[in-house]
Amino acid sequence: MNILRSTALYGKIFQATDRLDVYSLRVYTGGFASVNTAENRARKEAEQFVENSDYSDYEISDSKRVWFPFSCVDFLITFHTHADKEIAESGRGE
Repeated sequence: MNILRSTALYGKIFQATDRLDVYSLRVYTGGFASVNTAENRARKEAEQFVENSDYSDYEISDSKRVWFPFSCVDFLITFHTHADKEIAESGRGE
């Protein structure tokens, strides 16, 4: 782990939002960590979340860099079920 590009999560990782299957995630960044570094961490956490849930996939819907009072990136992550994937695929064939 490169201390000049570190990331951290504190407390409950994914917070439910008012939208179905959409969660927020805050990744704190340190040193020279970029939004890319934070996004890599968010993807790692989302992949683990998918593995341990009924979801089949995810997408990062939105991200916002926050500089004060702590440097972090806020993500909105939409998780998809197997049914969502089937519906999307059937819509492409029409």
